[in-house]
Amino acid sequence: MNASRKPDRISALAPFGVRSYRFQWPADLLISCAIEMELPILGWYILVQTNSVFMLVLFGSAQYIGTLISPLMGVVGDRMGCRNLLFAMRACYTVLSVSILLLSIFGLLDAYVVLAISALGGILRPSDGMVRNTLIAQTVPHHHLMVAIGVSRISQDISRVMGALIGTGLVTWAGMERTYELISALYLFGMVMTLGAKQIKTVAKITRSPFRDTVDGLMHVWNNPTLLAAFWIAFIVNLTAYPFTLGLLPHVTRDVYGIGQEGLGFLVASFSFGGFLGSIALSFSGHLVKAGRAMIFGGIGWYVLLLLFGQTDHLSSGMLFLVLAGFAQNICTIPMFVMMLKVAPEEFRGRVMGVRMLAIYGLPLGLMLAGPLIERLGFLLTNLVMTATGLVILALVSMIWRRHVWDHGAEANQL
Repeated sequence: MNASRKPDRISALAPFGVRSYRFQWPADLLISCAIEMELPILGWYILVQTNSVFMLVLFGSAQYIGTLISPLMGVVGDRMGCRNLLFAMRACYTVLSVSILLLSIFGLLDAYVVLAISALGGILRPSDGMVRNTLIAQTVPHHHLMVAIGVSRISQDISRVMGALIGTGLVTWAGMERTYELISALYLFGMVMTLGAKQIKTVAKITRSPFRDTVDGLMHVWNNPTLLAAFWIAFIVNLTAYPFTLGLLPHVTRDVYGIGQEGLGFLVASFSFGGFLGSIALSFSGHLVKAGRAMIFGGIGWYVLLLLFGQTDHLSSGMLFLVLAGFAQNICTIPMFVMMLKVAPEEFRGRVMGVRMLAIYGLPLGLMLAGPLIERLGFLLTNLVMTATGLVILALVSMIWRRHVWDHGAEANQL
């Protein structure tokens, strides 16, 4: 019997056999809870203070400023170690959260201050997922990777459900200051627990310039068809799918459904609960999944369900479609992450994932596109145009790189 053969079944608890993962998982959960509590609260605050959809999408776009420097962050992670980089980033989140708390206490908070502080956080936040997934790939055995990433996504999905419901409910009941005391505490404890994760020695050649390392990462993705196809699919879904659930939900809540901030919590939680179910499914059977095909099937289902969500003005129907869309989203994106982590050589892993994070820049572009379209065409028609466009482009990308992501013998389906 071949000792290196991948087991037929891998327990969802298997990654917790790694000490580093036992520290990283709860640390990621605490940080994700803080983020998911914070962003809907601040988005609602800006919408109410300014009564402007443009300001709302500007706030949403500001969360992804850092996508432009993600390849460089990948280089930094390869050089100083992903654990150390993750700790430094989370220390910054804590400082920014405490700043909002103090400004609120002293009555100095307004929409423009919130936007400025959020933009500072947006420099680092897009790279958090990239660094945490790279650290998992460095510390968990490869045959556990799909399960480990799936369980890691469970922490994010749980936090989105809890954060959306607890955050929006708590700020209504107890006020901004008490809510931010909890958010700051979550950031602080998550930062401290990050130190328990394992620090992996760098394999990057530190004698070379960061610019040259960044260019090498870009060229590696460009010259690898599997990585390039995954990058373009990631960019398209960020441009045309994510805006409807990561920026525009406050507008849908108030102006389409005509309900208050608690309703926003229910909508955010619905999408996150669907993602949680998708993560659960992959954590139990992800090692059997053909990553390339799952990415494509999940993407198609995601677009169809977002299209249905955009064409209803009933809260119950909208919540159902968001649950299903969240499920399809994780069936698309988790195999995509695992595929890229496994295809990338160890010495390029941080840089490749940094380049992958550039695709997230499609999200602020999509938000800035959606804002004016909603003002001119309305939400329903904007949703139809953007989801249909994304579905067509996804089909084209899948056909162009069919040999690399769809065919049974493709590298993406042999992982």
